[in-house]
Amino acid sequence: MADGSTRAIAVHNGVHDSNAALAYYRMTGLHDFTLVSTGTWVIIINLDCPLGALDQERDMIANVTVNGEPAPSLRFMGGREYDLISDNWNKSISQAAVEHVMERGIFAIPSWAAGGPFPETKGHIVGGDVSGEERAAVAALYVAMMTDLSLDLIKSENLLVIDGGLAKIDLFTAMLAQLRPTQTVVRSMMSEGSATGAAALAFKALGLKPFGDETVPVSASQIPGLDTYRARWRELADGARAAARAARPDAKEASR
Repeated sequence: MADGSTRAIAVHNGVHDSNAALAYYRMTGLHDFTLVSTGTWVIIINLDCPLGALDQERDMIANVTVNGEPAPSLRFMGGREYDLISDNWNKSISQAAVEHVMERGIFAIPSWAAGGPFPETKGHIVGGDVSGEERAAVAALYVAMMTDLSLDLIKSENLLVIDGGLAKIDLFTAMLAQLRPTQTVVRSMMSEGSATGAAALAFKALGLKPFGDETVPVSASQIPGLDTYRARWRELADGARAAARAARPDAKEASR
């Protein structure tokens, strides 16, 4: 101090938001799970994924947990893409609206924002024009399809924990549970796992553990044709990616 005296203070360093959420769920007693941390970005972390499965061209990296472990991760800007595709829809979405756009064969093709598993392609809608609730239904389907594909890329076969803003959209979590029938899906009742994780780490430094598991099970939706829709969406998305990669200058040089 200015007068030459000294004082001891506790310093809590910052932490990456999704890593804070991961630490929180592990501290509540959960283990062997994949975290789907949602907000502007959807960050998916699966500690069980082999590091050799990471593909930098699909926006997959190894983060580092607060304990210093490698954390295989994949990201895409799902929250922002949902807002862009849905025209900032902030009301509920009915299953009837989802079924109608599926029957019409309407798909949102990636990508609508930077990063993600399809960085080469430009987002667009195929199959017809949509507006209002039906456009929001297309957006919800898009985020569900992207999350489901990302879970396959990151080799997720364990418990699924959905955290953050998209966890509040019942239709999104229910469709994800339908698409992943071999996995148990739970969603967080906390408003923000990242902030709660930061608090939990600070409490841990004081020897306190005030948080417990507050996740609740998600019941799968029963939407006819959802698997067929997924297969067609992947076909369209993969086709757009292949075409974009083939058109790259480096690809043309390699073919000469």
